[in-house]
Amino acid sequence: MLVITGKDRGKKGRVLKVVPSKSGKVRLIVEGVNLIKRHTKPNPGKNIKGGIVEREASLHASNVQLVCPECGAQTRIGHKMLGDGRKVRVCRKCEGSGRQMTRLKEKYTKEVVPALTKEFGYKNIMAVPKIHKVVVNMGLGEATANAKIIETGADELARITGQKPVTRRSKKIDRAVQGPQGPAGRGRWSPCAASACGSSSTGSCRSRCRACATSRACRPRGSTAAATTRFGLKDQLLFPEIDYMKVDKARGMNVSVVTTARTDEEARKLLQFIGMPFRQN
Repeated sequence: MLVITGKDRGKKGRVLKVVPSKSGKVRLIVEGVNLIKRHTKPNPGKNIKGGIVEREASLHASNVQLVCPECGAQTRIGHKMLGDGRKVRVCRKCEGSGRQMTRLKEKYTKEVVPALTKEFGYKNIMAVPKIHKVVVNMGLGEATANAKIIETGADELARITGQKPVTRRSKKIDRAVQGPQGPAGRGRWSPCAASACGSSSTGSCRSRCRACATSRACRPRGSTAAATTRFGLKDQLLFPEIDYMKVDKARGMNVSVVTTARTDEEARKLLQFIGMPFRQN
């Protein structure tokens, strides 16, 4: 832990104890931080000599910042789904790999930003467009007949993106679709599952979509909306996180890459410099 405020600002130490509070505020005792002196009476029964004793006092949790033991950066705790389905806590900066940046973020910082600045003449680095999020959507219309397909599709998306997807009913009601209790209408399933990779902790998801998904995807023709590019995947087997022996059916996905670019041309150039192939008309 790193102390970020107070007289011991800048000091590091490990957490010795978490002190509960009735008001709900979390306080911590950090080794070698916030030292106080107390006069103590001798107690031979408890092997206490007595005298002036120096010990650590508690700190409020808002006064300290977590430090990753692998990369050494100040960070927050993120969550990641492993290949065996376990959910573990990882560093948001290095994702437990000991690296400060993912491959995609490193390429963006060192190559894409200078290229875009030269192309469009940005005067402020904050004006350079970047990838805001990547939304992966999977249609599960066959779940109207078998509700277990929802769990299977959600599990596959969780393995691909590294975070739990959101399952939701379709907004459009199709009376022709037959469900377990009759036609799919209000309150009956015509579902899909979606997962959005938006934070720095999910940069590996964006890198995988760029590195392996675009090689077998339907080639993106261009931006379908301002600063947004969409393309389709025919199946989920191109991702190494998916076990081929456990796949019951090939399911396609729609991938939407949302950027902070102001125009379609800026969004196209951003994705081209990152490495996404575009079909030339």
